Amino acid sequence: MEKWYKENKNNTSVKFVLLGINPLLGFLSALVDLKTKSSFIILFLFFICIGFSLTIPEIRTDKCNYDAITYRQNFEAYTKYDTNIFFSNLKDWVALEGESDFYADTLYFLVSRFSGNYHIMFMVTALVFSFFLLKSLRFFVLDEHFDRSLCCYILLYLFLSNQILNLNMFRYYTAMWITVYALLNVFVLHKTKYLFLLLLTPFFHGSFWLIYALFLLFYLTVKWKRIWEICFIISIFVGELSLELFRESAEFIPLLTNHFEGYLDENYVYRINEGGSGHIWVVRFLERCSIGYINLLILVLIINYKKHIKGTDCTVIYIFLLVLMSFVNFTIVIPSLGSRFVMLAFPFIAYVWLRCLLIRKNNIYIYGLGCMFIVHALLPFNIYQFPCIQHYLSLLETCFFYASPLYLVNKYIFWL
Repeated sequence: MEKWYKENKNNTSVKFVLLGINPLLGFLSALVDLKTKSSFIILFLFFICIGFSLTIPEIRTDKCNYDAITYRQNFEAYTKYDTNIFFSNLKDWVALEGESDFYADTLYFLVSRFSGNYHIMFMVTALVFSFFLLKSLRFFVLDEHFDRSLCCYILLYLFLSNQILNLNMFRYYTAMWITVYALLNVFVLHKTKYLFLLLLTPFFHGSFWLIYALFLLFYLTVKWKRIWEICFIISIFVGELSLELFRESAEFIPLLTNHFEGYLDENYVYRINEGGSGHIWVVRFLERCSIGYINLLILVLIINYKKHIKGTDCTVIYIFLLVLMSFVNFTIVIPSLGSRFVMLAFPFIAYVWLRCLLIRKNNIYIYGLGCMFIVHALLPFNIYQFPCIQHYLSLLETCFFYASPLYLVNKYIFWL
């Protein structure tokens, strides 16, 4: 990983002036020159602006059914709770009798002690989320292979598929960036002490107990490259068989029962995978196309392993990707399991491709990926949490796209 590029004061000043005019302008100026420290500061401030500018309705409806609405409701309820309730909930969590994770409750409690403004609560979530996002991003943009080419920016978009608007579901997606940051330190810098950071992830989201199991499986079988390549290929075709196996396993593993019982329920699975009307068949078709293209990228890595990946520092990441994507394919029919954990693979796919496969003959796959991103951005709904413009427009008021940060701070922090 390279060091920050030096830049002259004029370039830095221009970035901050543009940020002072409007956060979006500052963001765009930072994208032009990502190898500088000032650009990362601009990105950090931009993410914070998005955090406190999120405008969340008070009540969930069929047309507006974001998790953020529940987070707002829970936070506002916490403003009426005393300290005893918080510590009682904490005691239940430690005893594995309460919620599956405790990050949200901790956040609600701490922020509600000094403010009842939910915008401040989401600003704090943005601080934590963006800290680990940017720490992870340094590995990508400070790599010697990253430049201003179109392919690099498409890979950058893949790396950052877990974008700031996923604060809408901040528990899982914050845990995801912590996992990416910890594993990049372990795989790239060989700093095994960051495995202790990985231990914190179930505090943020209970499903990340599975990461322990996946990492242990990877660690014990890291030399089984050929076996994992075969498992990955098989997993593409047998995902439909996994649901019943998980139901049977949950009876013998208490953690699975506690955290995933609702997701494994037959009626819930049918309602999510088959239910709905109107454009639901379009959603399911596009989901299959999207996961199919991601699997294609992994197959290209397999084909090019011997020539471009073997012997590099990406070998262990490659094996981990095979383990992770085999799990994803095997659990893709289970709502909120495989369809969420596939997002964890994206930064690692982007990193390996940048380091090892950024050659002309493979560019066609990256251009195809870029076309897929454009389609996703223009859709009126999310596919596997890939960003779409409609998602941003539904959670940010129009003023965010033209007003100054000072105006936004006054509007969302002080005027309420």
